Amino acid sequence: MKHIILAGTSRSGKTTLSLRLSKLGYTHYKLDSIKRGIYGNFIDDDGHNWEGVSPKIAKLIKQMLDDYKTDTNYHEEYYLIDTCHLFPKDALLLKPSDCIIIFLGYSDVTLEEEVEILKRHDKKHYWSNDLPKQKELIEANIKFSCYLKEECQKYGFLYYDTGKNREKVFDEIICMLKKQMK
Repeated sequence: MKHIILAGTSRSGKTTLSLRLSKLGYTHYKLDSIKRGIYGNFIDDDGHNWEGVSPKIAKLIKQMLDDYKTDTNYHEEYYLIDTCHLFPKDALLLKPSDCIIIFLGYSDVTLEEEVEILKRHDKKHYWSNDLPKQKELIEANIKFSCYLKEECQKYGFLYYDTGKNREKVFDEIICMLKKQMK
């Protein structure tokens, strides 16, 4: 087994997939929640400058993976870390021998399609539900997904589009990971 880093666009299914993968024996860390706590309480920055946050998130993940090698549970516990604040260029800091890095996005959908998809998947308390600027944010996420897709191709990372057939894509990822675990 290897650690898994799931990164990508907001509302692309990272946490949903992480919860499914945690049933395979992974310890799940949702870095977005940790980041909000750190930036809200310890760092005088709101954490919304993703270009500035991404290198810090990459260093945090690297430290977690490096510290893992000195823990007494070495080779007994594997991390599954999900975050939307990691760019492919910063993921280069992480060693492929230590982890599998997967990016999720929705670059192959229209704004209208993604609005409908989020309506089906989102619960009332999710940020993407019932926001005055919902369409503006979703449009920005589609553009970010296109950027991620290009950057993943450039740097050789896995990119999966979850905009359509999300469940089928999740099954494909889980199948691929199970094969690697053998």
